[in-house]
Amino acid sequence: PLKRPGGIGWRVLLATAAILLGSTMACGLSLFAVTPEFGRFACGNWVVGILAIAGVVGAMPLLSVRGVMKQQESYDAMIRRARDKWSRLYYCARDDVAFDPTQSTVIPLAALGTYLYG
Repeated sequence: PLKRPGGIGWRVLLATAAILLGSTMACGLSLFAVTPEFGRFACGNWVVGILAIAGVVGAMPLLSVRGVMKQQESYDAMIRRARDKWSRLYYCARDDVAFDPTQSTVIPLAALGTYLYG
């Protein structure tokens, strides 16, 4: 039971949520910049800090997308090779084996998964 690698959508969703949350927090905090009690300098630093942290946290899930795409490509190639091998096989009911006439190979049914995906 091989499963195709995935999770790109979740990574994009997580990155978007982090950036939106950080932007919302920075915008909410910047509303207080006009009050002298809070101080424009301190508020400005907080806004920049929140946006920087949100940017870093938002970019982290996106860094692994390229690796997942490569895993998906190798998985798809493996499945194509297995499908090609499967289409060449014949089943012998008398001996309960599979036979590949192009390679003159007899495959016991217990070893069929290893033959197809190995």
